[in-house]
Amino acid sequence: MRYAYRLVVSLLLSLTLTSAWHTVEAKNKKPKSSSPPPWSAEYSNVFPSTSKLNFRSRNVARQPALEALLYQAVLDRLGSPYRAGGTGDRGYDCSGFVWRVYQEAGIDVGRTSARTLWEQLPEASEEEASQFGTLVFFKGLQHVGIVRDPYSFYHASTSQGVVRSFYTGYWGERVIGFRRVALPLKEEWIGIARR
Repeated sequence: MRYAYRLVVSLLLSLTLTSAWHTVEAKNKKPKSSSPPPWSAEYSNVFPSTSKLNFRSRNVARQPALEALLYQAVLDRLGSPYRAGGTGDRGYDCSGFVWRVYQEAGIDVGRTSARTLWEQLPEASEEEASQFGTLVFFKGLQHVGIVRDPYSFYHASTSQGVVRSFYTGYWGERVIGFRRVALPLKEEWIGIARR
């Protein structure tokens, strides 16, 4: 019942949220950079994709209602403290944050490490790498975040808790690649939401 309520609310708010989000994004200044982002083509095939999930290969960003649920789940956690192994209100680690956000939207990505997510999820296309909801991974495969846009991502930082960070400088130099969270067919997702 909880998921059905969220689905109805998200359908009503998805257009408003998406429009407002894109309006704000257009007004924000983009980081100045003369060089291509470090996750460009040279990083696109660092590791082969070894998808083990039985979902269709559509990305979250292609479903506005689900995108709205994910975005709200991220906003609800901004400012939460970092906590090793954390998956709740007392704090989050990076993969716990990703897991909780997707759980809140009714999608189970499995509570697992960044390395395991990297191995299980399909590689994101170049277009998907800049879309909200795609997962971004960093050197050593010990850190993961959720892409916000082509310039930033959300994650649980050990020093700052759940924050939005930019790909400039420190984080941009450490990106190794992107994975997409594949979703069930739309009809299956609606069925999940009705439970």
